[in-house]
Amino acid sequence: MGILKVYSFHMVLWYSRDQFCCFTTSLYLQTFFDCHRRTFAHFNGVPMTIVHAPTKAVVGRHVPPCEAVPLHP
Repeated sequence: MGILKVYSFHMVLWYSRDQFCCFTTSLYLQTFFDCHRRTFAHFNGVPMTIVHAPTKAVVGRHVPPCEAVPLHP
């Protein structure tokens, strides 16, 4: 039996520090969107702005500081 990788999705509202975390075994974009839907249901709404950490689902590649970050298509 192999080891199953588990990933976490974590979002924090900056003004209230309310947090939501869910775990998944998939890194598919559909799963990423589903984690967002679950988070927004927890928060009872959608924030006006979301700042993502440089995860592969969002950032196409890493770049030097002060250079535009290419987003994943």
